[in-house]
Amino acid sequence: MPYIGQGLTEGRRRVETFIATANQTTFNIIYDAGYVDVYQNGILLAEADYTATNGSQVVLAVGAALNDEITIIAHQLFSVTDTVSAAQGGTFTGAITASGGVVGNITGQVSDISNHLIDEDNMASNDDTKVPSQQSVKAYVDTEVQDKDKPYVLRVAELIYSKVDKIKKENSEMTNIQAFEVFMTTKDYDLIS
Repeated sequence: MPYIGQGLTEGRRRVETFIATANQTTFNIIYDAGYVDVYQNGILLAEADYTATNGSQVVLAVGAALNDEITIIAHQLFSVTDTVSAAQGGTFTGAITASGGVVGNITGQVSDISNHLIDEDNMASNDDTKVPSQQSVKAYVDTEVQDKDKPYVLRVAELIYSKVDKIKKENSEMTNIQAFEVFMTTKDYDLIS
């Protein structure tokens, strides 16, 4: 079957057919030990009828007759490395990037989210790349409500709280931070930022 792109280089088989000389026992072919089928005149030989252990020669236990057709099928091995089983799970030792987002439940413990959080009661850094902790938001609102912008700040805080709370109710597996990150992608966030 034709296809566009590079040809298959792994997971294939190679078939070599030899016409034997009288009493010929050795046939040279490259293979992965344990992954060959040997046929003599169309009949599959049992593994006891030949030796194929060195990866470069197949040796018949009994010499072939003159003009016997010896067909050797060498199955090429391939392996997929550096994978984590979907059924058994596993451990990633390096960083994981999911530019398209993550779908499904995330379980386990997040080892380091400090690069994405900010714990600052006065929000002085005005960092738009980090999420404030609940304690920081509360401290900030409690402090700011004492000045003339109290109604606006209070309305914004209530809006944020209600939207994040709604997102969490719709996605019970989400943490507060994840729900806030979802909120930051909404039009309501654009209106207040």
